[in-house]
Amino acid sequence: MSSAMRRPLAANISRSLSTNPGRIRVTHIRNFTATRKALNTAGDASGTIKPKKKRRIFRSMLIYSTLVTLTAYGAGTVAAVNNERAHDFFSESVPFGEQILDFAESKGFVGGLPRPLVDPAVTPRRQRPTPSSGPAPEPPKKHEKIEALKSRVEEKVKEKKGRLREVAGQLRTTAEKGEPHGLQSTHISGTLPAPLPPKSYSEGVEDLVKEVKGVLKGDPVDRQEQEAAKVKAASESEKTAESAPPKSEAAAETPSTPTPVQEDVEPPKGKQWYDNKSPLPLGFEPPPGYALHPPKVVPKTKAGLLLVAPAVAEFTASEPLLSELASTVDSLAKYLEDNPKAERSVNKVLDVAKKDLADLGNKIESVKKESKEQLETSLHRQAEEYSVKLLEAELNARDKLDAQDEEWRHYFEQERLALLQRYQEKLDNELTTQKELINERLKEEVIAQGIELQRRWIRDVQLHVEEERGGRLAKLEEVATGLKKLERLTLDNAMYLDENLRLHAVWSALRALTNVTVESPVRKPFRDELHVLKSVASAAGNADDAVLVAIESLEKSETPDVGLEPLADLTSWFVTSVGPRVSAVTLVPDHGGGVLMHLASSILSALRFKRSGLVEGNDPLSIMARAEYYLNEKDLDSATRELNQLQGPAKELLRDWLAAARRRLEVQQALELVQSQATLSSLLVL
Repeated sequence: MSSAMRRPLAANISRSLSTNPGRIRVTHIRNFTATRKALNTAGDASGTIKPKKKRRIFRSMLIYSTLVTLTAYGAGTVAAVNNERAHDFFSESVPFGEQILDFAESKGFVGGLPRPLVDPAVTPRRQRPTPSSGPAPEPPKKHEKIEALKSRVEEKVKEKKGRLREVAGQLRTTAEKGEPHGLQSTHISGTLPAPLPPKSYSEGVEDLVKEVKGVLKGDPVDRQEQEAAKVKAASESEKTAESAPPKSEAAAETPSTPTPVQEDVEPPKGKQWYDNKSPLPLGFEPPPGYALHPPKVVPKTKAGLLLVAPAVAEFTASEPLLSELASTVDSLAKYLEDNPKAERSVNKVLDVAKKDLADLGNKIESVKKESKEQLETSLHRQAEEYSVKLLEAELNARDKLDAQDEEWRHYFEQERLALLQRYQEKLDNELTTQKELINERLKEEVIAQGIELQRRWIRDVQLHVEEERGGRLAKLEEVATGLKKLERLTLDNAMYLDENLRLHAVWSALRALTNVTVESPVRKPFRDELHVLKSVASAAGNADDAVLVAIESLEKSETPDVGLEPLADLTSWFVTSVGPRVSAVTLVPDHGGGVLMHLASSILSALRFKRSGLVEGNDPLSIMARAEYYLNEKDLDSATRELNQLQGPAKELLRDWLAAARRRLEVQQALELVQSQATLSSLLVL
């Protein structure tokens, strides 16, 4: 919509607001229709076609369904509060119908509109049937409310009775033990329970009884009006008590009994009083032409003062102080009731009451101090006992945790060893399988080559036969020569295959021996693997003498039975054990070193800085640093060469380590020799 078209529309709306506010919508629709027609005309004239407006089906359905639901619930609620059948159907069949009807009845919606709260005896809420038409059933909701209020009244009465029993029990216990726990202050009125008027309910129960009566009559309950009525009645009673003259002692002790007063009231015009002996049922009205009697007026009477001495009569045997205090309070109350203006003449009575209250307060304080001291002693003793128990529990828990930790460590070690054994068995099985596969493959290759040679020989023979046939047997010598060549090739191939098999066997034995000796993480004996390698290497006719000599030298030593130390163990042995011990004796001379020299060398070695890396120099510390560097680089040969330069006590300390390193180097050199010879043989075969 253009700005030129918005201005007339705004002007029309403002004009309509100023002239007739009740027709704003009509003017707006009219102006909008005219504007829309103008837009359509302008669009047709310009020749542009506007896209159709999308129909919002979901929003329309949501709006219409909401309106229909609200209308149905509203109409159903109005019908339910005006008709019993509709009421029953709406509360039983419609979702949330019962809650809606309860809300409507609590707000006073009867006949579709809320009505003021009036007496149902004068203006009934709904037209009730006459007794002649038969009793009608009471609505279920009202019956439920009555039952709920009855239960509330019973619970309130039980609660008040229980509270009174507790107070009586506390007073009795206090009187017997001399511990007035129930007395919270030294004021006289705080020590005694509030007196109950005769034939009356306890506090809170009377309101519930009135509420029950109101519900039975059909009146809705209004808490605010009840509270206002209570406040008003209290103020009026105070004014009456102030203006009324004082009563005598006999009148105070014997309260007057209220007598109901029946007013002589004429019945309404055209009606007579309903004098049936049996009362009407709940929710029913008298027949037409009859009216109910107005309620009886009962005059209010003032009850006399209750005495304190009878209330504490059961405590006088154990607590005479309470009896004296109660008699003092009763005498003071009687005197003040008889002579309300004689306040100056009661000083003696007040002094006696003050003295009794002071004695009672001192006794309460002494009892409190004794109970406090006993409680502190008991708490201190219990704290010590529980501290000892807590310490014992903590020690037991630590012992259990240590035992569990040790058990888990043992279990972990067993599992680790079992896992290592399983993996070793798996590795051996895989090696055996690979060896069998390689041998099977070699056999298949040999068979295939033999078949191919046979085919080639047959073809050659056939060719030669044909040539001989065609050449008149002139080339018999050539056939013989070819046959010899063929035999030579066959022998060469057989030798080639045998050599290949031997080389494969040598390599397999060499790898097995290497895995057991050099590459093994633990020390193992390897005499069986060495024997296999020797038998495979000596099977060939042209076996190298150096290889056999190296293998025989290893067999004659004890190394195959003992095994080799892994490189990681040698490094750890040197770093953790041998290295520090050698460093401690580096300053000891080669000959003549005593205990003091050893002790001084050990102390000074601890104070010197540790060297690392390729340090230059021929002193023992530099040699040790270079050896440790070579060991970290996994160069055992260089480390051994460096350590062989040491002399004296250092050489003696390194004797075992050097022996283990030499055994490993000897085996390693022998394996390298065998590997070189096997590689050379493989190259010669190719």
